Amino acid sequence: MVALAAVAVGATVYSGGTAPAATEAADEETIVSVALSESPEPVVDGTTSAATVPTTTPAAVEATPSTDPTATADTAVSSDTGESVGSTEAGSTEAGAVTEDAPVAESASSITPDQPYTDDFTADSGNWRTMTGSWAVQAGTLVQSDPSGFDLINTLDLDLPAEYDVTVSMQAQGDNLGGGIVVGLSNTASRRGAYLIDFTAGGTFLRWGRYDVDTGIYKYLGGLNVGSDVAAWNTLRVKVAESESTVFFNGDPQGTFDPVVGGMAGLVTSESTVAFDDLTIEAL
Repeated sequence: MVALAAVAVGATVYSGGTAPAATEAADEETIVSVALSESPEPVVDGTTSAATVPTTTPAAVEATPSTDPTATADTAVSSDTGESVGSTEAGSTEAGAVTEDAPVAESASSITPDQPYTDDFTADSGNWRTMTGSWAVQAGTLVQSDPSGFDLINTLDLDLPAEYDVTVSMQAQGDNLGGGIVVGLSNTASRRGAYLIDFTAGGTFLRWGRYDVDTGIYKYLGGLNVGSDVAAWNTLRVKVAESESTVFFNGDPQGTFDPVVGGMAGLVTSESTVAFDDLTIEAL
């Protein structure tokens, strides 16, 4: 494991150093979709939120990408109407999320200490529910092929035990590895309240954070430089226990964050095409 820098907010990391502080979210009423990589989302119809474009950048020009792996950026207008989307009012969902027509989460099977769940993606298991993105089983892997979107989530529609271990192998289908695991999803239509453990900054920075339970806005909790080889298969593992959650990269522990109470697990990408394979969930 190569660990160059680490920082955590209310979390533990296993190497020293300092990474940039998390960026504060802007107006909760208009900002609904959080960018999870070093570059903000582009301008939509010449309008962006204040958090997206610096005051020195003309409104019609795309903002300059940031190299801060903890930063967030948000868009808040519809390309069709110019109106704000994904209001934080009760009953609404984040921008791009599945609406009220999304399927209700139902258990396909139960995971017990004697019966782990495995998926090698040789065929479509029928247990995955796409929230956002373009997901498909291809050549024995599960691939998210949209390289431009943020928070593109595919949820495993299974009941999980109170304590479990989720492991998946992942490989960039290009020069950018942006993606990872989501735990604590309350349903298949919204990320609110869930925890995100993902690679950013081209795949060199591994971080963990949480989507706000009310707004869906991402809050950075901790992370560190891992210097992953994006051309190789990398293994990401999250151990969810009642005392704390632990992040592993290629078999080595990297840090801890809050305990996760209930919910489902899923996979996620941001600004990259990623292939996933050999997913395993084991009850502890």
